[in-house]
Amino acid sequence: MQLAELWKVRAVNTAQEENDGKLSFRQTIEDAELEPETLYNAANDLRRISKAEAIELLYQLAIDAGVTDALLNYGSFLWGEGKLKQAIPLLEQAYESDDPHAALTLGQIYFELNDAKTAITWFERAGDHPYVPVRLSRAYRTLGAENTALRILLEAKEKNPEAAVELVLSGELEVDESIELLERHLGEGRIDVLIPLSNLYGTKGRAADEIELLRRAVAAGEPNALHNLGLTLWQAGHRQAAGRHHSTRPSTKTATPSNAASTGSNTGAASPPASTNMPPHSSAASYSPQH
Repeated sequence: MQLAELWKVRAVNTAQEENDGKLSFRQTIEDAELEPETLYNAANDLRRISKAEAIELLYQLAIDAGVTDALLNYGSFLWGEGKLKQAIPLLEQAYESDDPHAALTLGQIYFELNDAKTAITWFERAGDHPYVPVRLSRAYRTLGAENTALRILLEAKEKNPEAAVELVLSGELEVDESIELLERHLGEGRIDVLIPLSNLYGTKGRAADEIELLRRAVAAGEPNALHNLGLTLWQAGHRQAAGRHHSTRPSTKTATPSNAASTGSNTGAASPPASTNMPPHSSAASYSPQH
């Protein structure tokens, strides 16, 4: 599939997601069975407040009505708005209500607040959540506990693709060992290893394999893959194909998928700050970070 076609696939997928969101919102409003005049008044009110203000009000009303799932989502939303300290009590209430994701979110927020010790406490309370190992490892590393941080990744690397990628990027493994590890995860259908594995193929001079994985990553909707594919095609001498993606000569490849946990202060799971990936949680959908 050529880059132009891959761009079209991505555009179609994005448009479909936006349309699905509109249809879902419409269905929610219809299910509420509001009076026509109420709908009219609500539309007028929404014109006078921001989207963020409307979201906060709706979450508050849901919480007041006893919807416990709203505690996590409201807390995550406030986190995404940069209101970290305001998010904490809501997430603590969600944790007390036995929401399995609240502890992970609290760990990420405390880590972002530069309180690694408290972050570790919450990450450990999150149990076997798949997004714990990498974030727990980073928290220990922040405290200088390098051996503990490495042990966590080594113990999780076979079952947890994110931990495997983190371990590979740390440089603790030889290139061939890294390739074998990520290939095992890819064989299990874990497409989040496509970009780092393609980069490893590149270091071994396996350009054809690298390009194939990048095409698969683009088709899967991974935005960073478009840049890497353009650069790889350029380096392989396919200037015309690369030019469809880059108007100037490409420079540096991205090492991780866009949904990988941030290497900066945010430790990510999806909507909160740009480098995180914790998608909104609802009682109607499973919780799965994209960070």
